[in-house]
Amino acid sequence: MVRLEAALQALGTPGFKDVLRDELLRQDALSRPLQLGLTYGTVALLDDVNIGILALEEGMTGPRIRAAVHYSSITTGCNCSEEPNPLSVMSEYVELLIDIDRTTAEAKVGLAPE
Repeated sequence: MVRLEAALQALGTPGFKDVLRDELLRQDALSRPLQLGLTYGTVALLDDVNIGILALEEGMTGPRIRAAVHYSSITTGCNCSEEPNPLSVMSEYVELLIDIDRTTAEAKVGLAPE
């Protein structure tokens, strides 16, 4: 389970989105949802992830965040003449829902419904 203690403490501060991003990346909590949210590539890259907060509301157990995530992907292949170049980096976008329990700081991270 992902624990977002620092993000919970930073809630309401100007640096919240950066703290949230750093904590999610440090705990490898973005790999699966970003991979599932791919539109163009086949492998999500986590080296340049940008998060924007679209909505923040107080849920039953704590904050619920709808976040816009901009990241990159690549398409892997055999590098044959008909295959796309595996080094071509493509821009990706996905929206996530992040629910943080205010008592335990445990968080659920997943793709936001459209």
